[in-house]
Amino acid sequence: MGVVKGKPPLIEKNPQPFGVILRSEEELGKGNKYNDSFILRCPHHLLAKIEKVNMKEEKEIIVTWSLASSILPTMVGHTIAIHNGKEYIPIYITDPMVGNKLGEFVPTRHFMSYESTRKDTKSRR
Repeated sequence: MGVVKGKPPLIEKNPQPFGVILRSEEELGKGNKYNDSFILRCPHHLLAKIEKVNMKEEKEIIVTWSLASSILPTMVGHTIAIHNGKEYIPIYITDPMVGNKLGEFVPTRHFMSYESTRKDTKSRR
Protein backbone atom coordinates (compact mmCIF):
# COMPACT_ATOMS: atom_id res chain seq x y z
CA MET A 1 0.00 0.00 0.00
CA GLY A 2 1.29 3.40 -0.86
CA VAL A 3 1.42 6.32 1.51
CA VAL A 4 -0.22 9.59 0.49
CA LYS A 5 1.58 12.77 1.56
CA GLY A 6 0.22 14.24 4.78
CA LYS A 7 -1.85 11.18 5.72
CA PRO A 8 -0.84 8.33 8.04
CA PRO A 9 -0.65 4.86 6.47
CA LEU A 10 -3.75 2.69 6.53
CA ILE A 11 -3.97 -0.28 8.87
CA GLU A 12 -2.56 -3.12 6.78
CA LYS A 13 -3.27 -6.00 9.18
CA ASN A 14 -7.06 -5.86 8.90
CA PRO A 15 -8.91 -6.76 5.70
CA GLN A 16 -10.82 -3.77 4.39
CA PRO A 17 -14.30 -4.01 2.89
CA PHE A 18 -14.82 -2.23 -0.41
CA GLY A 19 -15.07 1.55 0.01
CA VAL A 20 -14.16 1.56 3.70
CA ILE A 21 -11.01 3.20 5.04
CA LEU A 22 -9.88 1.91 8.42
CA ARG A 23 -7.86 4.20 10.65
CA SER A 24 -7.07 3.80 14.33
CA GLU A 25 -8.15 6.43 16.86
CA GLU A 26 -4.55 7.46 17.54
CA GLU A 27 -4.04 8.23 13.85
CA LEU A 28 -7.21 10.32 13.72
CA GLY A 29 -6.64 12.30 16.89
CA LYS A 30 -9.51 14.35 18.33
CA GLY A 31 -10.86 15.85 15.13
CA ASN A 32 -11.48 14.36 11.72
CA LYS A 33 -9.09 16.29 9.51
CA TYR A 34 -9.39 13.78 6.66
CA ASN A 35 -12.02 14.11 3.96
CA ASP A 36 -12.71 10.38 3.82
CA SER A 37 -16.37 9.58 3.33
CA PHE A 38 -16.52 6.75 5.86
CA ILE A 39 -14.10 6.03 8.70
CA LEU A 40 -14.32 3.18 11.19
CA ARG A 41 -12.89 3.96 14.63
CA CYS A 42 -11.50 1.23 16.85
CA PRO A 43 -9.05 1.75 19.75
CA HIS A 44 -5.69 -0.01 19.75
CA HIS A 45 -6.35 -1.95 22.96
CA LEU A 46 -9.40 -3.61 21.43
CA LEU A 47 -7.54 -4.40 18.19
CA ALA A 48 -4.71 -5.95 20.23
CA LYS A 49 -7.16 -8.19 22.12
CA ILE A 50 -8.75 -9.36 18.86
CA GLU A 51 -5.37 -10.12 17.29
CA LYS A 52 -4.37 -12.22 20.34
CA VAL A 53 -7.59 -14.24 20.13
CA ASN A 54 -7.18 -14.67 16.35
CA MET A 55 -3.71 -16.20 16.86
CA LYS A 56 -5.01 -18.71 19.44
CA GLU A 57 -7.02 -21.73 18.37
CA GLU A 58 -9.38 -21.41 21.35
CA LYS A 59 -12.21 -18.91 21.29
CA GLU A 60 -12.45 -16.51 24.23
CA ILE A 61 -14.91 -13.81 25.19
CA ILE A 62 -13.38 -10.36 24.66
CA VAL A 63 -14.41 -7.90 27.40
CA THR A 64 -14.68 -4.17 26.62
CA TRP A 65 -16.25 -0.94 27.86
CA SER A 66 -15.93 0.70 24.46
CA LEU A 67 -19.44 1.32 23.08
CA ALA A 68 -18.22 3.78 20.43
CA SER A 69 -15.90 1.29 18.71
CA SER A 70 -16.81 0.20 15.20
CA ILE A 71 -17.20 -3.46 14.34
CA LEU A 72 -14.41 -4.50 11.98
CA PRO A 73 -14.28 -7.53 9.66
CA THR A 74 -11.66 -9.17 11.92
CA MET A 75 -14.22 -9.30 14.76
CA VAL A 76 -16.64 -11.54 12.83
CA GLY A 77 -17.14 -14.87 14.57
CA HIS A 78 -16.03 -13.66 18.01
CA THR A 79 -18.10 -13.07 21.13
CA ILE A 80 -17.54 -9.64 22.67
CA ALA A 81 -18.86 -8.82 26.15
CA ILE A 82 -19.87 -5.14 26.14
CA HIS A 83 -20.46 -3.20 29.36
CA ASN A 84 -23.84 -1.47 29.49
CA GLY A 85 -23.16 0.44 32.71
CA LYS A 86 -24.23 -2.33 35.06
CA GLU A 87 -23.09 -5.67 33.62
CA TYR A 88 -21.37 -7.22 30.62
CA ILE A 89 -23.65 -8.43 27.83
CA PRO A 90 -22.10 -10.98 25.43
CA ILE A 91 -22.76 -10.28 21.74
CA TYR A 92 -21.83 -12.71 18.95
CA ILE A 93 -20.52 -10.73 15.94
CA THR A 94 -21.86 -11.67 12.48
CA ASP A 95 -21.24 -10.32 8.96
CA PRO A 96 -24.21 -7.89 8.79
CA MET A 97 -22.93 -6.12 11.93
CA VAL A 98 -19.69 -4.90 10.24
CA GLY A 99 -19.58 -1.09 10.13
CA ASN A 100 -21.96 -0.58 13.07
CA LYS A 101 -20.95 0.50 16.57
CA LEU A 102 -20.76 -1.94 19.49
CA GLY A 103 -23.15 0.24 21.50
CA GLU A 104 -25.97 -0.28 18.98
CA PHE A 105 -26.43 -3.87 20.16
CA VAL A 106 -26.43 -3.23 23.93
CA PRO A 107 -29.34 -1.45 25.65
CA THR A 108 -27.89 0.97 28.20
CA ARG A 109 -31.15 2.36 29.59
CA HIS A 110 -33.95 0.56 31.35
CA PHE A 111 -37.37 2.12 30.89
CA MET A 112 -39.63 1.84 33.91
CA SER A 113 -43.35 2.37 34.08
CA TYR A 114 -45.60 2.87 37.09
CA GLU A 115 -48.82 1.72 35.44
CA SER A 116 -49.27 -1.32 37.68
CA THR A 117 -49.08 0.78 40.87
CA ARG A 118 -51.54 3.34 39.49
CA LYS A 119 -54.11 0.65 38.74
CA ASP A 120 -53.76 -0.72 42.27
CA THR A 121 -54.37 2.68 43.90
CA LYS A 122 -57.46 3.34 41.76
CA SER A 123 -59.03 0.02 42.67
CA ARG A 124 -58.64 0.73 46.41
CA ARG A 125 -60.63 3.98 46.28
